[in-house]
Amino acid sequence: MTDPAAATRVATAQITGARDYQEDSLTVHTPARGMHAGEWLLVLADGMGGHVGGEMASRLVVEHFSRTYANSSGNLPDSLRSCLNAANEQLANAVAKTAELRGMGTTLVGCVIREELLYWISVGDSPLWVFRDAALQRLNADHSMVPLLEDMVRTGV
Repeated sequence: MTDPAAATRVATAQITGARDYQEDSLTVHTPARGMHAGEWLLVLADGMGGHVGGEMASRLVVEHFSRTYANSSGNLPDSLRSCLNAANEQLANAVAKTAELRGMGTTLVGCVIREELLYWISVGDSPLWVFRDAALQRLNADHSMVPLLEDMVRTGV
């Protein structure tokens, strides 16, 4: 049997917008230590807080989430939650050590594809889409203030 990872290609693209820098980080891991055969880990973070802070936040969270996942065990939803908590703690520690980084943060979308199933966790406004049956469907909610403000306007608050 052929390794499905060997026949799969991954591509990424960014829309830079008006800024001359990006605060995004991402990683894709095919089966590695601690992962099941045929399993993929994909992690994306979009930093905020200015060039240095946002870039550092997204990189730190992606790296720590991925490292924590490689050493995790148990069921997938609990593992993803633990990875998110560990990455968030790492980010808080970095901010506590360096006053210039106060206010930095990042979104996060962490996904595991295992046995044709998608498991995911997300924080922030980075969307997670699935393309199936010639249609795009958003899987996660927008955790920014935009939906809250839209709801307030809709209800007359």
